[in-house]
Formats: sequence, structure tokens, C-alpha cells
Amino acid sequence: MKPRLLLRISAVLMFVHALFHMLGHMQWKMLSSPAYDEVVRQMTGPKFLFYGAMHSMGDYFDGYGYFITLAIVLLGCLLWALGDIAIVYPLVGLKLLIPITILIIFLFFDTLIFFFPLASIYCGLCSITCTMAIAKLNRLHLAAVKGTV
Repeated sequence: MKPRLLLRISAVLMFVHALFHMLGHMQWKMLSSPAYDEVVRQMTGPKFLFYGAMHSMGDYFDGYGYFITLAIVLLGCLLWALGDIAIVYPLVGLKLLIPITILIIFLFFDTLIFFFPLASIYCGLCSITCTMAIAKLNRLHLAAVKGTV
């Protein structure tokens, strides 16, 4: 597969991840069991002053959930754009793609440890396709440096 296709696949994986993250997060207050209902009640009921704003832990949980969804969408957009940029400028693509891939690898382990396996699958697959794109872009860059392209 060519780097552009690998990066487009990575982007789509991040967009799907963002969609399911948003759908899942929007339902966290609706799940029901006696123990879960009590936790939701405690998270959404008591409000406290924190840095000049009055909020509950549920408000902060909502804010972080929406923020992460936007960050995942941004990662998808960056990966999509890199599909075009990296072909024309492989070195620039590598300089951007390597830290993005490292972040996605960290997200894989974070979601695997603190959340649930389904969420980590998207980051795991994305990190694999990004790593493959890095290897192919590196070959393109080295070939261009040697003057064989």
C-alpha cells in the first residue's frame, strides 16, 4: 500500500473512533444499575467551586469527553492532510507523522489500561498503519536524497 492510502485509512479509523467516542460519551448518564446510578448521582449532583467556576464532577467528565472527541477528530484531519503533504514533502511528512504516531501509540495504551478494549483497537490499528506509512515515507525520502526518484 502507498503512504497516502495508509494515512487515509488511519484518518478514517480516527474519525470512526471519534464518532463512537461521542456516541458512547453521550450515553454515560443513561446506563442503569443500582451501583452505577449512585455513581452518576454523586458525579452530577454535588457542585463545587473550582478555579472560579461552579461545576460537578459530571460536568468535568462531560467536558473532557467532548474535548477528547474533538482531539481525535483533529488527529484524523491531520492524518488525512498528511496523506497529501507527505507524498510531495516526505521529510516534512515524517517530521509531523512520527510524533503523531507516538501520541496514537500512547493513546492505545491509555485506552487499553483505563477504558476498554474496543476503544484501544482503533488506536492500535491506526498506529500500525501510521508506522507502515512512516517506513514507506522514509524509503521515499532516502530515495530522493540519493537522487533515484
